Amino acid sequence: IEVAVRRDTGRTTYELAIPTDAIFFPEAVAGTVIRATLVVNDNNGGGRRGYLHWGRGVARSKNPDRYGEVILLDTPPAAPRHLAPAAQ
Repeated sequence: IEVAVRRDTGRTTYELAIPTDAIFFPEAVAGTVIRATLVVNDNNGGGRRGYLHWGRGVARSKNPDRYGEVILLDTPPAAPRHLAPAAQ
């Protein structure tokens, strides 16, 4: 699993590249839709102070019906405009 974290002017961007064999999904082909959610906890050892999430169904409760849809790609997508590096 490849992880990149960028911090710039009060914004933190997390990027993940998860190979399909890391999640045992052998039939994965471009266009396949899977359900998933992601939670990033704010916890520096004293308990959770908060969290960020994409999708729902994990942080407050455990409900897979609330997971978001992920469309598998065969190539990385272009960075969304709001995440693109600032012009130099």
